[in-house]
Amino acid sequence: MKSTNMTDYRTMKKNTTINSESLRVPNQNQFLYPRKQIHRQCRLVKVVLGIVLVGLATGVVQAQTATEPAFVNGIGAWGEPGSVPKSAYYHLGVNGIPIQCHKRSDAAGNYEVDTARFATTGSWTASLTNNAAITSYDIRPHSRGISATVNGNVLTFSVSGPDKLYVTLNSNPSIVISATPRLTLPTGNVVVIAAGDQTNVITPAQGQTIWLNPSSILHGKIADTRASLVRVAGYGTLDLTASTGLGLDFYQANNCTAEGFLVVNSVSGWSCRAFGSGSPTFRDLTVLSFGSNGDGIDPTQSSSVLITNCFLRTYDDAISIKNNGSSSVTVNNINVAGCTMLTYMNGNGVVVGPENTGPIQNVIVDNCDILGSTGSDNYPSHSHGALGVINESNTISGVTFSNIRCENLNLRNNLEIAVANSAGSISTVKLINVNWDNNNSLYLTGFDSNHQVSGVTFQNCFIAGRYLNSGDPKLTTNYVNGVTFQ
Repeated sequence: MKSTNMTDYRTMKKNTTINSESLRVPNQNQFLYPRKQIHRQCRLVKVVLGIVLVGLATGVVQAQTATEPAFVNGIGAWGEPGSVPKSAYYHLGVNGIPIQCHKRSDAAGNYEVDTARFATTGSWTASLTNNAAITSYDIRPHSRGISATVNGNVLTFSVSGPDKLYVTLNSNPSIVISATPRLTLPTGNVVVIAAGDQTNVITPAQGQTIWLNPSSILHGKIADTRASLVRVAGYGTLDLTASTGLGLDFYQANNCTAEGFLVVNSVSGWSCRAFGSGSPTFRDLTVLSFGSNGDGIDPTQSSSVLITNCFLRTYDDAISIKNNGSSSVTVNNINVAGCTMLTYMNGNGVVVGPENTGPIQNVIVDNCDILGSTGSDNYPSHSHGALGVINESNTISGVTFSNIRCENLNLRNNLEIAVANSAGSISTVKLINVNWDNNNSLYLTGFDSNHQVSGVTFQNCFIAGRYLNSGDPKLTTNYVNGVTFQ
């Protein structure tokens, strides 16, 4: 299965390979880079065959084609550079094709999770080999209903198509198995991140594609976009170790897309953001963060946002929908769909409104799995949980959580809807077909009689196997008006 590519992105005629720093390549309509090295020694503007290279640090720019992995038995496989350590626990084969397994962690080796990544055009059967006989296993999300067989130290299971799974064998670190759909190769004005370790800070130009070739790792950022119709995609890795967070930042940019690649954030700060942008899309990403404030994807002062089919295992909030910085901007029309999330240190699964200064309205979170969330106990102000609506200023209205499965990995709270101070209110929140496995708290609280939570609907919701109603012992309400159960 191939993902759609917006063809209006591809209006240029240039492929460029990057393995230098701080590069911005402008739009080109008719010129090609010659196959020779272009060296940069000081801050100059250099013109070669009509191409302007601005602020190019010491390195090489040369023509190269965007590539995809070879597909055999419906599987596209690739390796990682030698800088990424191999897993000490797992080996994986998919449809008979070996898939490399790697260790991911913070710089000190903490919070380990292993990864195995490949692309698929259809169904696949995995044989996951453990370093010892398998005595227990867990394949999440449980909503997939995947059955498996164990033969000694090999776990075998089948999946119907692209998906992202979180698998644990015995007491080993879990492994994220990311089976992405086959991506559409770019044409036109393309910056290609070549295989191997590259260190760059890239500022895309209007209508440009940044393509991460298989086996590539970009240590740095794709940031400060300020350009529309940008596509960041591919099979490689964006590694924030050499940066200070915000590895991917659609900043004041419209109709931009990120899809397919892995984001690894080992430093403090958010991993991905859309700030002041219209119609950004985050699709089929795998995001792993290991540092404080390590949010996954944070749409901020942005509208018409789509976050779909992403897997996020994060130190802090997995997805945090914000409107901070200006009370005159309204955040509107945010859609999160088909995502799987796990926060393991201090964060929410999905939270709407923290740090907000302006209105937020029309948010839909649908068909998502929250494997677990953790956080502090400082209720009633942002104590963290699987789902949250936290208003610290202005108004939040029209939030819907539907078809959400919240599993039982380290959940702090099941739900928090809270007005945190005297400057805000929350209205019209719907929870439809939401299931919480854990018997943890659900908090609904306004700040005072003038700053309430109003109009909350629970429809067909379950907590620890029982139907949620107004008398549930885990439900706390204060300064709340109009709660209904259906």
